[in-house]
Amino acid sequence: MGDGRRRPRAVAEGRLQRGLQCIRFLAVTLIAAGCAGIVGYEPLGLEKADRSYKTYPVVFTIGNNQQRATIYYKATEHQGRVKACGYLLSRELTGYGVRMANSLLDAGTFSLGDDAIGPSAFVRLKNTGRDDYDAEAYCVLFNTLWKDLYSTASPKFGAQYQRVIY
Repeated sequence: MGDGRRRPRAVAEGRLQRGLQCIRFLAVTLIAAGCAGIVGYEPLGLEKADRSYKTYPVVFTIGNNQQRATIYYKATEHQGRVKACGYLLSRELTGYGVRMANSLLDAGTFSLGDDAIGPSAFVRLKNTGRDDYDAEAYCVLFNTLWKDLYSTASPKFGAQYQRVIY
């Protein structure tokens, strides 16, 4: 190939090398940012729920149907940041309603008072045992710094559903 044209294999190898450089740059950037910084929280795993969990009753409207549910949650200070644990309990949600509830919570924002803390995706539907508190809650540590007013602040789980006061 003495006519100045690159061989197809050389072209492909050049593109591969440039692609690998981009991937390396992206990987280094993500590591430097810290994965927790990207999603806004670090997963902490499961915690046994107890009576210290507060309740947040909601109604999901699915077509002409209204299905009640309750979010059980707890927000506390941990390492100077907001730790939140929670789960969703409903004896009415089934099938599509479960998927819709999880999608809304995935897309929503957990707030305390007027402050957006982070994604509400940590709240998941649970089946409980003997009573409503016989469950394990999923816990996360948000990047948001703890403020004393959060211990008494009203929560919001910013998704498209209706808050209900029983």
